[in-house]
Amino acid sequence: MSSRTVRPTTDGEEVPPRSARHLLMDPVFGRYFFGRMLSSVGVWIHNIVAALFAFELTGSAFVVGLVSVAQFLPQLVLAPLRTRDEIM
Repeated sequence: MSSRTVRPTTDGEEVPPRSARHLLMDPVFGRYFFGRMLSSVGVWIHNIVAALFAFELTGSAFVVGLVSVAQFLPQLVLAPLRTRDEIM
């Protein structure tokens, strides 16, 4: 028995799974993946620059902590309010 699973199509034919490389080259999924990756990198760069800027302005590690809390507080407060259906 093979460890690879086979996915059925609408016409009943079985199609073997695609490799990671083929998924990244897919016109739809590839754009989504690379766009999501670029967006994540941008968010992290913004977080680092905001912390460095706050420290440069004030010289206080406490203010850097406040900036970090202000950035992540909406996610912590609003995440439990979402249902699984809204995410998918």
